[in-house]
Amino acid sequence: MNKTQEALKLALEALEDYVEEYGPHEKDSGAAYAITTIREALAEQPTQQQELDELTAQRDKLADILTRTANALKGQPAELSAHSWHDLPKVAQQLKAAQQQEPFCYHDGRNIVGKEFADHSDVFPLYTSPPPRKPWLGLTAKQRKTIAEANNMLVDDDLFDDIEAKLKEKNA
Repeated sequence: MNKTQEALKLALEALEDYVEEYGPHEKDSGAAYAITTIREALAEQPTQQQELDELTAQRDKLADILTRTANALKGQPAELSAHSWHDLPKVAQQLKAAQQQEPFCYHDGRNIVGKEFADHSDVFPLYTSPPPRKPWLGLTAKQRKTIAEANNMLVDDDLFDDIEAKLKEKNA
């Protein structure tokens, strides 16, 4: 449960207690409308599991796109290259696995706590730090053409520029 949901539940509880304490004549006031509105808002709030499922689906889709792109770009690896586009599918799978790692501990806002507190709503997980990021490298014209051909589309530099800008923004 996120903080918004918790706040809405607390407000709903307080309003219901208010109406109960001050009698039925208060049910015709704005409190009844507020109670109904808060209940509707809580019903519309996506659960954390739904959000996690959506993020997992997006991650899997991106891993698939990266794998297809890498397969389209495959050729002979450059001599003495440690990492290149040849191992992109492997790197995509490693990233996918890394995002599924278990937290090593939790934080309650003041202290680091153990895994036994994982079910508490006021703690958040802590993970091992990711490896340092490599500098951003955009696609070459040849790579753009190869990707476009692999996906049966025309080369649209504006589209590729927009995608790269969005990726830079998300990974900054």
